[in-house]
Amino acid sequence: MSLRHVAGYIHAGIYAIPMLFLFSWPIVCMIGISHLLIDTRVPIDWLIKIMKKTDIPVVRLGNDQVLHIVVIVLATFLQVSGVK
Repeated sequence: MSLRHVAGYIHAGIYAIPMLFLFSWPIVCMIGISHLLIDTRVPIDWLIKIMKKTDIPVVRLGNDQVLHIVVIVLATFLQVSGVK
């Protein structure tokens, strides 16, 4: 998927809006942008290219899910530590 694809932005927005109930708006913006990047596979393609690892779909899916969890954990840490 390309970063120019409208569906990626809509999906990231739909994902970010409920997060407004849990996190402050700057953190929600970080979550939405990172969700857009992760779902368009930009960071995963970059990691696979840099690390010269396999491009098996299961590995890509696993990396995708791990990055989503890392973003939520980072957002929770920032919220709890009081970063505005």
